[in-house]
Amino acid sequence: LFVFKESVKLGAVLRSAATAEDMIAYFATLAPAAQAYRDLCDQLAVYRQIAATGGWPRFQGQSVLKPGASSTELAALRGILLKTGDIASDSQVPLSATGVYGGGLVEGVKAFQKRHGLTPDGIIGAKTRSALNVPVGQRIRQILVNMERLRWTPDMLGDPHVEVNLAGFELTAVRGGKVMLRMPVIVGKAYRESPVFSDRISYLVLNPDWTVPRVIATQDILPKILHSSSYLSDNGFQVFAANGTKVAPETIDWSRLGVKNFPYRLVQAPGSRNALGTIKFMFPNRFSVYLHDTPSRELFAKDVRTLSSGCIRVARPVELAEFVLNSDDWNADAVRRGIEAGKTRNVRVAAPVAVHLSYRTAWVDSDGAVQFRDDIYGRDGKLAVALFSSGK
Repeated sequence: LFVFKESVKLGAVLRSAATAEDMIAYFATLAPAAQAYRDLCDQLAVYRQIAATGGWPRFQGQSVLKPGASSTELAALRGILLKTGDIASDSQVPLSATGVYGGGLVEGVKAFQKRHGLTPDGIIGAKTRSALNVPVGQRIRQILVNMERLRWTPDMLGDPHVEVNLAGFELTAVRGGKVMLRMPVIVGKAYRESPVFSDRISYLVLNPDWTVPRVIATQDILPKILHSSSYLSDNGFQVFAANGTKVAPETIDWSRLGVKNFPYRLVQAPGSRNALGTIKFMFPNRFSVYLHDTPSRELFAKDVRTLSSGCIRVARPVELAEFVLNSDDWNADAVRRGIEAGKTRNVRVAAPVAVHLSYRTAWVDSDGAVQFRDDIYGRDGKLAVALFSSGK
């Protein structure tokens, strides 16, 4: 559902082109109609103009630059921010005669940081410096790569729908064309990437238990068991044999087990220690991926949140549940009461909601500012090779 557009029938396109009265107008109709695509087209023109005028200067140096500190690189910094539009004009941000980093330059850096998914504190550390020094040609390629992704995507994502941008670490929930919710998420680690696909959220589970996937049981949990004999009991796990019989953990020689020899199933009981938190959002799929709560709330404060084993952890699960269920019987208070009851309960979504796991490293936000993110899974690079390689 909604994964890709239907394949283009090239023969039909060429036949229509051959009979079109206005060839340019005809080919324009083949472009995606989505506003997100048109917005990136506009930004592509802006960045190509920047490139045509020589791009922006490099911001030299290695040390951390904090507001109030002196620097000889402020002219270069202002030059970058003027080109990127993070400060509006020379007159708005005159250079300090004393070479002190402050005032409008700090505010410009904060705007730049916000557009690049960095903590907007005005402090220029390694991450901000690296982003400032990405050349304009690379940003142009980044925009083109993300325009190509939008060519694969239907113009209409469903109403309502939930979209998770993996590279942006963000979930948005849309109804009636309006963003009703926006929240940070945690996505898969670089070696356990979250996949890109679309489906429908059909039910929720309150107070879920967690049957641990084999790869996590053997690679992540087994070392913890070997380190601490009380790990399983401390974290609410039960152990079951292949035939479903419950097994006492202390009767197992865990040191003899491994990736190729693990004849047990680990199940974590519902509760405050459960890795899935208090709610999981189900859209059964071949990847065994879903959205869920987490007890590790502090992780949402990180800039880079590639911390899960593939599933998506959401920052505000009760609000998302209220949005998905969209029922007077299941408002936020009712969801909380269901959680407080402590029992595992499946709640059907009367009108299943489209959910899209996407991967976008460049897009235009609701304020008209172009947003850039790091290519956390290396997917931009692979697509760029396919798009721009000469094939030689």
